Amino acid sequence: MTKIVFFRLFIVAAGLLVHVFPAPRAWANSPASPVTLAVLEFSLNLDIANPDDAVHDRLPVRLVSQNLRRLASESEHYALADGRGVGTDLPCSNLDCALHRGRALGVQRVMWGQVTKVSALIWFVSAQLVDVPMATILHAETLQFRGNVRDVMPRLAAILWRRVHEGG
Repeated sequence: MTKIVFFRLFIVAAGLLVHVFPAPRAWANSPASPVTLAVLEFSLNLDIANPDDAVHDRLPVRLVSQNLRRLASESEHYALADGRGVGTDLPCSNLDCALHRGRALGVQRVMWGQVTKVSALIWFVSAQLVDVPMATILHAETLQFRGNVRDVMPRLAAILWRRVHEGG
C-alpha cells in the first residue's frame, strides 16, 4: 500500500514540476534580454608613423568608433549604452580605463581599441570586448588594412564587429 501512495505522490509531484518549469525548448525560444554594451572611442597610435599627421589621422578613429556604435545599436544581442557625460568620447589605452568607464556607465560589456598607423596606406585596428563585472577580456582581435580610409573603414568595422561578437 505504501508503494501505491509513493507512486501517486511521485505522479503529482512530476505534474507540478512540468507546470512550474517549462520545457527546455521554451527556454531556448524565449528572447534573452540584451547585454548592455558601451563602445568607447578608439585611441590613435602614431608611434610608427609621422606624428605630424595626427589631425588628419583622427578620421579613421572616428569612423571605426561610429560604425561599431551603429552596428551595436542594430544588434539584437546588445543594448548600446548612452555614454554622454561619462567619457565614451575619450579614448582608453588600457584595460583599467575601459573597466572604469564600463563601471561608471553600469554596463555589462565594453568594447575599446586602438587604430595604429604604420604608413600612409597601412593601418592596424585592434579591438577588445571586455566583461566588466568579471574584469576579463572576452575577445581580442587585430586586423590590418591597406587603402583609402574612407572606403575601407566601414567594411573593416563590420568585419571587426562580426569577429568580436562571435568570439564574445
